[in-house]
Amino acid sequence: MIGAILKAGKWLDDLDNRRKAIPTICGPAYINTPQRNVESRLFGHYDLGDGLGTRTSTDDRVAFFQNGAVPALRRSHVLWFLAQYQRLGLVKQAPDYHRIADGILMRDLYNGVAEKEGVPVPDDDMAPIRIKLDGALFDPSKPAEEVKRS
Repeated sequence: MIGAILKAGKWLDDLDNRRKAIPTICGPAYINTPQRNVESRLFGHYDLGDGLGTRTSTDDRVAFFQNGAVPALRRSHVLWFLAQYQRLGLVKQAPDYHRIADGILMRDLYNGVAEKEGVPVPDDDMAPIRIKLDGALFDPSKPAEEVKRS
């Protein structure tokens, strides 16, 4: 399954292939939506809603592969999500961040398949993450700071 996801992601990063995929993924067996809803997002055309107009993006449109950078598993992402659960009051106390991340990611399995498929695994597992929504920088070595952020 991991190998198929890697191959599909690589295939979808080719914009011509996105057009080929749209009829399938929009069908009733998958997301069951008009093709225009998916096409606009896959090509970076966004209706912002609420009367805010539209935005076209070419540099940060949906990416699926980017030479293995997109599908790679990162503990920093899991830690960010867990920090959000605590920050937003969905959990009362700090979870065992690293135990949970290591338990769900199965990086050894992913890395083995990536190697077999010739897909590079980025060396940024615990790199800080810039959050596009508000520009905040999340340092995965300090999740408690994220929890305190307003």
